[in-house]
Formats: sequence, C-alpha cells, structure tokens
Amino acid sequence: MKRFLAVTLAALMLLTAASCGKKQEEETTADSTTDTSETTEATEYTPAEQNWPDGFDYASINLAEYVKLGKYKGLTVTLTTSSEITDADVKKYIEDVRTQHSRSVEITDRGAKDGDELVIDYEGTLDGVAFEGGTATGVTLTLGAGGWIDGFEEGMVGMQVGEVKTIDATFPNPYKNNEDLAGKTVQFKITLHSITETVIPEYNDTFVRENFDYATMAEYEAYVRKTLAEQRQDEIAAEKQSATIAVAVDNAEVLKYPEGVVEDYMAQQIDYVRYYATMYGMSYEDFVSAALGMDTAAYEAEVRKSAEQSVKEELVVWAIAEAENFTISEERRAEELKSLLAYYDYEDLASMCEAYGFSEDYMNRTMTYSIYYVDVMDMLVENATFTGAK
Repeated sequence: MKRFLAVTLAALMLLTAASCGKKQEEETTADSTTDTSETTEATEYTPAEQNWPDGFDYASINLAEYVKLGKYKGLTVTLTTSSEITDADVKKYIEDVRTQHSRSVEITDRGAKDGDELVIDYEGTLDGVAFEGGTATGVTLTLGAGGWIDGFEEGMVGMQVGEVKTIDATFPNPYKNNEDLAGKTVQFKITLHSITETVIPEYNDTFVRENFDYATMAEYEAYVRKTLAEQRQDEIAAEKQSATIAVAVDNAEVLKYPEGVVEDYMAQQIDYVRYYATMYGMSYEDFVSAALGMDTAAYEAEVRKSAEQSVKEELVVWAIAEAENFTISEERRAEELKSLLAYYDYEDLASMCEAYGFSEDYMNRTMTYSIYYVDVMDMLVENATFTGAK
C-alpha cells in the first residue's frame, strides 16, 4: 500500500500545483481562477479529523491461522540500482545547483519572451461586452508555460513594460463552465506591468569559488562525484531492504485477512482523498477523476489491492518475528518512544495521541511493529544474496 499511497499523494500534489498555477480549459476565464468562496471556505486541518483506524493487534492472534510463511532466509534478490556514477550524473547535479543559485532580474529594455515571468492586468470582452470572470489585476504568469486559452500567451510575446495591447484569444469547444464562450474568439485588453527574467549563473571556477570551499571546477566535481557515490550507496541499501522484504512477502501465502483490517486501511485512504476533494470544492468522484485519472470504482479497487498487500506485509513481518523469537527490551522501547516524540516535537505520548487522534494502545502497537520491521529487515538482508546492477 505504501507505493500506492505515495503515487496518490504525488497526484494530489500535482493537482494542488495545477490549481495554483496551471490554467485549466474548463474554467470560465482565460485562466483557471475560479471563485470557490461558496464551496471551499478555508478550513484549518486538524489531524484528528482524519478517520484513523485504531490499529489491529497482531500480537493477539494466532498468526499461523492467517499467513503461511515461505522461504525468507537465504533469498536471492536482484537489484536494479547501479553504483556507477556517470559524467551525466555529475552534470545533472551541477545543473541543479546552478538553478538553485539563479536570480531574478527585472527587464525594461526588451519585449517579453517565453520563460519570462510577467505581471499583467487583463479585461476580456466578447463583441465589446465584458463577460463574467474575464477581468483580473496583478496576475503573475510564466510566458510560454502553457495552460491559458489559445492565443492568450502568444499575444503577449514582444510586449514592453507599460504597454497596453488588445489581443484575440479563443476558448476551447466544448467548454463546460460557460457554454456561451465555447469556441468563441474574444478580446483581452492586456496591461503589462513588469517582466522578470530568471538568470542562471555560468558554471566556471569563479562560480565555484564564490559559492563553495573549492578553488576549481575539477575540485568541486570530485566532491560532487564523492557525494553522489555516497548517496547511491544509501539508495542501494534502501533497495536491498525493500526488494528483500518484497521477495519474502511474495513467497508467503495469506490464508485469511484479519477481520476489518483491510477495510480500515481502505477507509483511511479514501477518507484522505475525500478530505482533499472538499478542500477544492469538488465531489469525491470528480476529484478522483481529476487527480488520479480514473473513476471511483477503479480507484477503490486499487486501494483494496494496496491495502491487502500492506496487511500481507504486516502479517509476514509479525510471523517472521515470532518464528525467530524476536523480543523487545524496555530500554529499546523507551529509546524508540523518545526518538518518536523528538521527531514530532511532543513532550509525551498522551499529547501526541490527542493531537493526531490516536489511542496510546495504537501507538504502542505501531512502535512494536516498527521495531520488529527493522529487525526482520536487517535479518533478511544479512542472509540474502544480491545480484544485478553493480
């Protein structure tokens, strides 16, 4: 389930970015600005509002009735992550660093071009009459980024700061937000207030000396290669863990799922998406379609598959811990709790549970599983043979 949750979260983040900056064709105006004040009042999110399941107590069941372990020691696991750091890897790292050191420069001596950030006012009319949502002031856009209706961005290429210009732009057809504008060519009076260009510094010895503790590009590139090599080893270690547990889980067989656990996982994920839907003033069905590109039946089928896989992994970890007679000392449990509270900045478990809507029993079971998961993972990796990428 972790992978599907990650994909879902990524899709939600993309939708968030789109709603903030990318202009959608379905909106009423030239951009995606829509008045949602009646449907999406700003609501401060409280974690306890989520439907968090109280967590199943795997220690209370006879695991042999639920899962049959397959081979989990002495596994042969194929890796895909290469330890080799190429010149292309180094170049990409440096390009990213250059971008991070970019600066914005206000432009007054040339016309607007693709890639520039513009601040504009616009007034839209159809046959000389203003239409609803067609007027805005102080709008910031990146020219050439796309997402505006046809002709809107193109009409601003070459405009000078302070210039006022009327351009033609055409709404798509069909256009569900305002059928009266579908396929129509309208006029926008554009006032250009500013042009800002992003300037990326040249990569040379001077850049290196000014920003890092190295005198030359060669010295800096040696550091970059070493850094990337260390990061790559971390990636390989992570892949060893994830790939090894995946093989152990695949080798196991679920005899039956604990009652209600899969459904709890599903409810948690679906409620999470429903919450985001309300944040954007959308129905659950429309939000799933927009963010994830599927209908709710297909989405919930994927959620079920992911939930079942997640529960299977938990059953396997608990069963291996039991088979290997793993135990947890009170000292280690205390250290785990201390680290958890420090990470989330809480003084005690009770206050953290109150903030997140968890029971203390749930958190204690979660800590137990986390410790077992680490121990099981270490044991599996230690006893595995790895092949594949070097």
